[in-house]
Amino acid sequence: MHRFTDIESTPKRLTPVYGYLAHQLLPLQKALEPISSQINQLDRFSKIAKNECHFPSEHGLTRDESAAVFLYTMECGENSLYQVINRALRAEDRSSLKPWFGYLKLFDTGVQKLPTVRKNLWRGVPTDIAKNFKKGDEFTWWTISSCSTSVNIIKDFLGSNSTLFLIEAVNGKDISRYTNFPSESEVILCPGTRLRVVSDPLDQPPMHIVHLQEVTDETEDQFTTSFHAMTVTSPSKTESMPTSVNSQSSYIQILTDKWGNRYEGELKEEKRHGNGKMDFANGDKYTGDWIDGVRTGQGVYIYANGDRYEGQFKDDIKHGKGTLVWGPGTKSSGAMYTGDWIDGVRTGQGVYISANGARYEGQYKDGKKNGKGTFVSATDANGASSKYTGDWIDDVRTGQGVYIWANGDRYEGQYKDGKKNGKGTFVSATDANGASSKYTGDWIDDVRTGQGVYIWANGDRYEGQFKDGKKNGKGTFVSATDANGASRKYTGDWIDDVKTGQGVYIWANGDRYEGQWKDGKEHGKGSFVWAPDANGASRKYTGDWIDGVRTGQGVYVWANGDRYELRYSQITQQQLGQFKDDKKNGKGTFVSATDANGASSKYKGDWIDGVRTGQGVFIWANGDRYEGQWKDDKIHGRGKLTYANGTIKEGMWSNDTFVG
Repeated sequence: MHRFTDIESTPKRLTPVYGYLAHQLLPLQKALEPISSQINQLDRFSKIAKNECHFPSEHGLTRDESAAVFLYTMECGENSLYQVINRALRAEDRSSLKPWFGYLKLFDTGVQKLPTVRKNLWRGVPTDIAKNFKKGDEFTWWTISSCSTSVNIIKDFLGSNSTLFLIEAVNGKDISRYTNFPSESEVILCPGTRLRVVSDPLDQPPMHIVHLQEVTDETEDQFTTSFHAMTVTSPSKTESMPTSVNSQSSYIQILTDKWGNRYEGELKEEKRHGNGKMDFANGDKYTGDWIDGVRTGQGVYIYANGDRYEGQFKDDIKHGKGTLVWGPGTKSSGAMYTGDWIDGVRTGQGVYISANGARYEGQYKDGKKNGKGTFVSATDANGASSKYTGDWIDDVRTGQGVYIWANGDRYEGQYKDGKKNGKGTFVSATDANGASSKYTGDWIDDVRTGQGVYIWANGDRYEGQFKDGKKNGKGTFVSATDANGASRKYTGDWIDDVKTGQGVYIWANGDRYEGQWKDGKEHGKGSFVWAPDANGASRKYTGDWIDGVRTGQGVYVWANGDRYELRYSQITQQQLGQFKDDKKNGKGTFVSATDANGASSKYKGDWIDGVRTGQGVFIWANGDRYEGQWKDDKIHGRGKLTYANGTIKEGMWSNDTFVG
């Protein structure tokens, strides 16, 4: 059985069911949970519906609402959702419908946003049930009744000896763009539609035709007159009918002006005045209030491009409270605005919902977001959205506001031209450990620039100057504490996030460097003092550095008092010892710490890779003196050793041994 042919052969009276209208609006998956056991693979079908449904919607449907309509039209044999739900809607036990309330609420919410159809519809049943419908009978269809505006579509589902229903609908809902079968021109009649049999069935072999009219709250006379006007009134014909309100001052008339605009409604002193409908030659339509020939009061205006406005008018312009839904032929197709209007533009308080689901609620001026307002973006693939609450000027974030990103990042502070500008605090989303980074300070054009404090998720902290989002200028960096409760600290100059310029760095173990930096390394002139050893003594180097290593001229003093340097012969001047790649290299003087007798040894001469190699003079603490050649820290080559007692050995040496 197809949904176009799913008709009960004999109408029966049932208790009205409207409880679902008060049900909470739920996401599709949640709404289907209570009925999942009634339909095989319902979860799979619902996911297909969400992927394949018509979204974004030019009528303002959410993805879940559109998917609910699509799911209703999916054909899955006897397990089709439309068959199961319609069986429940026909059941005399009305309590059996309660599990369906969540889905019915979602379905109905979406359907009510769709265009209302007032025209002839068709549906049928592949058997002869015409005898069950007598002229004048009235009954209610409690199911979701699928119809088509095309009789040929319905005939395709019928055979011989079938019954075809012609329905003059007033409140049909056009779901043709939201079904699994867009070519079927489908219109539905919602549960609770009241119908009247217009005439006894007409036999037109091989079919039997039953003519029905939808019954509304209007009187029978008004109902009949409205359909008569729709079907037989000629645009060139003028008909007048006194109104029940004031037959002396206003009357209903059908007029077509020289431009082809057709008006049907009340007139006063030859002007449109009261309630009336205008079909404009350009395809626009207006139904509502008129005063002195202009749209003023409450009305509905449908533009030729599909835009639809329902609300208040003044002097032919949208003015007051109203809702505009943009049509398919526009740039904002599917968007909807509900709120205040002044002189045809959004001004005051309102809610704007984009076709993709993004939503703004707040103040408007001259058609733009202006003042206080909240913007919530469309949900991403994970169902999350970003949110901004704060000040707006000319559609952009400007002033004070709070922005929360879909991933959980949060900024609170000042904006200008849609960007973070001025003072503000940014807190990142929490990481796997529940920690987040935080910056409080100055911003320019969305980047950290000026003075600020940045605290990393691991506890590192920087306070100082920023430029283009990086540490730049003067600032202090303190690392998170280590297992021993100690931390590193640098105070000084920064360029592009790296230590460059003059600064002081103190390591967690107590080592300290004060001097020049380049690209995050000791470079230039500087002093490095090691943390004290077990005896409370420290090593110290003062001199040149290149790329983090001692290179150039310098003085190194060991913790035990040993000292390496090179001095000029002039007493008042000093030339420091030479270093290369953190080792003694070149010319230099090494003086050992003094011994128990207050004496020390001294070497002055050449060095290679930290060892005595080349020409040099070594004086021992006991007074022995060697002057000559060295290799690998040993006497090697030609030299002269003069002992403290006056003995002299002069000649060739090999590895500290005199060979003559």
